[in-house]
Amino acid sequence: FRIIRTRRVNRAEDANIFYVPVFVSAFLAGENASLEEQARPSVRKAAGKLVLDAISWARKTFPFWNRSSGSDHVFLFSHENGPCLDFVAERAQKSRLIPVLLKTLQNSLILSHTGDLRS
Repeated sequence: FRIIRTRRVNRAEDANIFYVPVFVSAFLAGENASLEEQARPSVRKAAGKLVLDAISWARKTFPFWNRSSGSDHVFLFSHENGPCLDFVAERAQKSRLIPVLLKTLQNSLILSHTGDLRS
């Protein structure tokens, strides 16, 4: 039995995992406090674009996403329905943005209180 000690590294090249600090829940809840307001298509689209823009920036700025296709990157989605960005399954499935977002995140680690990526 071996105890593995974790530590923060000073050089990104030495890291095994990368946390991407995109606070989608704060964005959704910020000025859009009610679920009805959060469900507006423009709000959901802006939230998804926030994540995709962060990934695009990471791809252009650092080599780490590209070397692993994002498999060593962690995203936190602490709001309802995680990366689907919508609590209405039918609406999420009809979205053009959500499939792009899920495909982009398909190799990444997603922390969410729901494991359902279909709704």
